[in-house]
Amino acid sequence: MLGAAALVSLVALASSAYATFSVARRSPGSDRMAEIQRYIRDGAWAFMIAEAKVMIVTMFVVAAILWAVFYWDVAVAFVIGSTLAMAAGFLGMNAATLANARTTEAAQRSIKDALRVAFSGGSVMGMAVAGLAVGGLVLVIVLFRREFDPNILHIHTKPIFGIPGADVNFIKAALIVSAYSAGASLVALFDRVGGGIYTKAADMAADLVGKVELKIPEDDPRNPATIADNVGDNVGDVGGLGADLLESFIGSVIASIVIALYVYVGRLNTDITALLARFGIGVQPNEAEFWWFLLMPVLFVTGGIVACLIAIAYIRFSRRETNMQGILMNGTRIGAILTAGFAALITWLSPFNWIPFFSAIMGIASGVGIGFVSEYYTSSRYKPTRELAKAYQSGPAIGVTEGMAVGMLSALWPCLIIAVATVLAYQM
Repeated sequence: MLGAAALVSLVALASSAYATFSVARRSPGSDRMAEIQRYIRDGAWAFMIAEAKVMIVTMFVVAAILWAVFYWDVAVAFVIGSTLAMAAGFLGMNAATLANARTTEAAQRSIKDALRVAFSGGSVMGMAVAGLAVGGLVLVIVLFRREFDPNILHIHTKPIFGIPGADVNFIKAALIVSAYSAGASLVALFDRVGGGIYTKAADMAADLVGKVELKIPEDDPRNPATIADNVGDNVGDVGGLGADLLESFIGSVIASIVIALYVYVGRLNTDITALLARFGIGVQPNEAEFWWFLLMPVLFVTGGIVACLIAIAYIRFSRRETNMQGILMNGTRIGAILTAGFAALITWLSPFNWIPFFSAIMGIASGVGIGFVSEYYTSSRYKPTRELAKAYQSGPAIGVTEGMAVGMLSALWPCLIIAVATVLAYQM
């Protein structure tokens, strides 16, 4: 199981590298386009490197505290999570600063060519995040496999800094994988908050100086603050998003693993015994059943990565020249259907009943549903945006009020979809 996850993560990273090289070998356009792109790229790298220096110091300080309070294993897992989250941000930012001018140059030929370049640049982040997240988790489990031995799993009790009464109860394996997720969270916090503050500061400076004082059009390269604004977009919305996405992606998987570990240790409890029976698991599962129980979430996301690779290939090589949004939506649907298929295959191969599959279907359906809601409230083909355009004809105040109302309403449906999916998955 771990071997399959490791192999797929390597394929995802190889796909990310291929997409980067396919973008890099394209022409960046005219000398002026290449010059502006170079300014943005150099600025983004300078910011990310300066931020990384601070993050590395913080990372090792926190790791030292974790070592002192808990174990060296926990500190190492924390460092692995932090390092991979930083790598995800750098890989995504690198691709984005390569793809910007090349997308503009491709758009001079056709919108389809521009989509291919832009999507290739964007897929670097997606595949890098998935590959690094799953590969890092596999690495942590392999490095500390002894702690995941079902024969020695138990609740540890450890005093914090030797303070009497300040005891912490935990399963060491759960603490190790949680530290991996916490490391990614630390980097996500730095990248998101630090990059976001820089982005907004540069954006406001560019607007105030350029548009208000000097009457220069927005995003005009003659305004140096515009370059800084674009640098901020890359470090905050690309680099920061990559670290944030990796943390969210792997955090959900690790949450399932932690729950599985505590359920296994407490399996003699009457309520937990009844819960396991719903999955077709006995009070004394064998080692194979234990590893299936522990790694099923990892296998599900591994199948999802394979499905996404196929969907990416469809979008890249689709021959349709019109309705680019339709191509993207079809790619999403293909990925969802294939993910469901892989979830069914994994559940069929497992020693359990079909409850995990139906729960996974709830998650897949909610993701597709939220995607449709986003499209419905932002696409020019549907009623909300058309009604908003009509509202602006009556004045900016009415338009802003209508826009806030539409935005608040659009946020309601994802909340309801997630709530319904959670309840249905729980009731399975």
